[in-house]
Amino acid sequence: MIEKFYKRSVNHEHHNEDAMFTTSLSQNISLIAVMDGCSTGEESHFASALFSKLLKKIAKNLPDQTDIHGEELLKSYSLFSLGMHITRSFFVQLQNVQQHLDLSYSELASTLIVALINTRTKQIWYLMAGDGCIITDNKIEEFDQNNYPNFICYHLGDSYKDWVKDQVIIQETYFKESFGIATDGLLKCISKEEEITEILKEENWQDRLNLLEFSDDVSFFKFTKKEELISV
Repeated sequence: MIEKFYKRSVNHEHHNEDAMFTTSLSQNISLIAVMDGCSTGEESHFASALFSKLLKKIAKNLPDQTDIHGEELLKSYSLFSLGMHITRSFFVQLQNVQQHLDLSYSELASTLIVALINTRTKQIWYLMAGDGCIITDNKIEEFDQNNYPNFICYHLGDSYKDWVKDQVIIQETYFKESFGIATDGLLKCISKEEEITEILKEENWQDRLNLLEFSDDVSFFKFTKKEELISV
């Protein structure tokens, strides 16, 4: 089960500069992604929304794609290979959009976290470009770049191979009960008394978070593995 939390910060009057996207790629594989548009960028919500639309297009076309042997990608590719294929398509399509629309760096400044979840094996693959949070079994790992995220837009003149080699974090891991990704706003709660990690353990965590105020926008996906009851 995938749950989400999406909230505009107290500092942004008109737009939530974050965006989020999720879809089921197959019976056992789900894609989740969160993006955080740069506040100092031009129309900061545009870049994150664009990233979401590109991922939606890529995911929609995946069922029709095959490997060199004619097998469906969603059946033949490992989770790692599928993640690399999706993010390579994203990188190339973003390059094309920048060129066709003559967009500047400031118009494409957004962080990106993309994760694939095998809901059967509890295996995870994720790519992180910029800052954000990875939440495994309610334990938060923050990736902080001191307010200078290494946005993908800075590297659109490079090849995908060079970008993933030196500029992003790619990990494969497993979880026991839950896995999530979030923009860094999750840890920017104005009320210092609140312990986000403890709130995430509660069944009504979304309601609890919604009562709080944040100094930055928040986009958060959480997948929880519900054990199936076996009837006898």
